[in-house]
Amino acid sequence: MGSSTKQFCLDDMKIHRRFMKEGKSTISLPSDKVQLLISNCPPDKLLLFLKTLVGKLARHKTAPAGKMYSSRERLFAEAVEAPFTEISPLCEQDVQCVRVPQTCPSETPTGSKSIKRKFENDSTANKENLPRGTHKAARRNISLTPSLTELTRQQYRVLEAISSGKNVFFTGSAGTGKSFLLQRALGSLAPEYTFSTASTGIAASHISGMTLHSFAGIGSGRASLNQCIELANRSVVAAQWRKCRHLIIDEISMVHGDYFAKLEAVARVVRKSEEPFGGIQLIICGDFFQLPPVERLQNHMSVKSGNNKDDRKHFFAFQTRAWSRCIHTTIQLNEVKRQTDGSFIDILQQIRSGNCPPMITKILTSTAKHRLSVNGLQATKLSSRNVDVEEINLNSLQSLQGDFHTFTATDNDSTMIKKLNELCPAAKEIQLKKGAQVMLCKNINMKEGLVNGTRGVVIGFENTSSGFPIIRTLEGKEITIQPHNFSFKWSGGITLCRRQLPLKLAWAVSIHKSQGITLDLVEISLSNVFEYGQAYVALSRARSLQGLRVLDFYPDCVKAHPKVKEFYEELNADIE
Repeated sequence: MGSSTKQFCLDDMKIHRRFMKEGKSTISLPSDKVQLLISNCPPDKLLLFLKTLVGKLARHKTAPAGKMYSSRERLFAEAVEAPFTEISPLCEQDVQCVRVPQTCPSETPTGSKSIKRKFENDSTANKENLPRGTHKAARRNISLTPSLTELTRQQYRVLEAISSGKNVFFTGSAGTGKSFLLQRALGSLAPEYTFSTASTGIAASHISGMTLHSFAGIGSGRASLNQCIELANRSVVAAQWRKCRHLIIDEISMVHGDYFAKLEAVARVVRKSEEPFGGIQLIICGDFFQLPPVERLQNHMSVKSGNNKDDRKHFFAFQTRAWSRCIHTTIQLNEVKRQTDGSFIDILQQIRSGNCPPMITKILTSTAKHRLSVNGLQATKLSSRNVDVEEINLNSLQSLQGDFHTFTATDNDSTMIKKLNELCPAAKEIQLKKGAQVMLCKNINMKEGLVNGTRGVVIGFENTSSGFPIIRTLEGKEITIQPHNFSFKWSGGITLCRRQLPLKLAWAVSIHKSQGITLDLVEISLSNVFEYGQAYVALSRARSLQGLRVLDFYPDCVKAHPKVKEFYEELNADIE
């Protein structure tokens, strides 16, 4: 059959974008009584397409009646940034039609100079449709231009390898943009066949994914290989394994080597394929110099798969034969984005490798004199023990004057509260008082710098029935925080959702739960550090040496696993 072309009127177009992050959208054309359904589209490509559509329609509506633009006019139109013009048919005039509210006579200009801002629930915003034309796009100040954040050469290589279908492991020290790059990778893949996982619930929450254990469906992995295969062959779990084309594993350093090897064997059997990992594309991220596997699994967890005796009792994933079979492209990210002070970056690189010469000991010990308090914000204490964190936060909150304000989450499945508590960084119940030290536990407005880890202090509560908290940030911005949705994929295609304030108490945070966040003011006690990489993870949370106070520092707390050092020495030798 030959193809045919149809034309539709877009003047009254509506774009439904509630599920855009899942690669889904509906374009309604009321005048033609048509609905165009889009699904399983890489989210970044879908976003660019929809913004281009809105921009072109806006330009059409603001053009003089009957005005047509020739190819020459379009060619010589004032261009936007080169990377954008290469991938978009928009010119600068198109962008301005959506970017500038004044071009839309029906819309009230939006220039408010008030510092106080209200950041609404993201799901509420998503329920709104994009405009008929441009007025709502202008009102909501949606940026038409895609993010032009400059990629480093190594980051570009990672995305290139992923798009070509290679199994990729990308690594780098703390603050080199691994999380940012993972989000870019997710945006380039078809959501229906992509499963985002991480070694811990906290790490999984950062990518709206699930734990690797939840995806695999084999429990702790302590059972024999045959028993694990039986578990993975349950209908719901097996369907998930067979559907998966791209598997993302974040924080790989905390995945036990024996568990990784067992997953690889299970994947081949369940998917009935002898290709590495059953033919699934692996996109693995992490830094083995950071926290190691949470639990040291017993000897009986050895993988009895053929003659692979070398796969037994391996602590790190890179020590297994499964790793060498599966991972053929390894890329190191070298450019640190979190810190800008070259001397502090050098100190952290030495600590990462397990080195602590006298000069570094002297510098870090001297930070104990730092007085850290800005705009009512106190330094967040990082502790190696959860019990200490809970005690500090509870006692500090109770010591404040005033009434408690309690905010209870709404969960979409009351039978899964325990699992949501494990996955979600926002608690089922949050109690606050005026003066409470808090931290955002979700990115709510990256352009404004309101990201996971942003610190604030509660300065009051709205005088409304909801009584949402008002916080002041380090920069002095006053912001009303409203509930947001936290969504997580679960086995069997189930989506778990919690609606809660994206806040948690921040007088203290555990070192384990601090992975992936940046702190402007941080106090670290290293007296109880007990694990390889723990001191490095804690110290590398600090944005600067000036915002860091280290207590109880002693050189022996700086430890790097010898096998990890060997692994990275080999990687560096290969690069050189």
